[in-house]
Amino acid sequence: MVLRAATFDAWVAASLADNPSGTVVELGTGLNTRFERPDNGTVRWFDLDLPYTIELRRRFFTDCDRRRMLATSILDEGWLNVVRNSPGPYFFVADGVLVYLPEKELMKMLRRIPVTSRGRCWRSTPIEARCTSGSTRWRSSAVLMHDGSGSAMIPAR
Repeated sequence: MVLRAATFDAWVAASLADNPSGTVVELGTGLNTRFERPDNGTVRWFDLDLPYTIELRRRFFTDCDRRRMLATSILDEGWLNVVRNSPGPYFFVADGVLVYLPEKELMKMLRRIPVTSRGRCWRSTPIEARCTSGSTRWRSSAVLMHDGSGSAMIPAR
């Protein structure tokens, strides 16, 4: 688990090195402290999880001008509109949460992210692809990629 956290932290830090004023969205954040580790002083950050988890999280963390907790399901599309109001590019982190979601609903949500966020960046395990304005660099097998036209494609496995 420590190695996975370190890997995700490195991915976020690399994204912030390229886009210091971008937005990071932590899907299924739990009690994760990732914001504190790569925080560069300018990043916008959303910690998203179910309402009862965010209620617990609020005992330890508070919202601030650059960090906000969203108490909602990943599958509820309303949070995408909130994220869209923050500056891009966007970096989505899903550290171990996607396996708990029904595949059909998960795929629908994954297709909405590039349209809403202009398809900037996506990372997850085992889903790994980095998508930046039409160019795609594969790091491993990917489930979601973006072609720069506002549409998402799900490659064959």
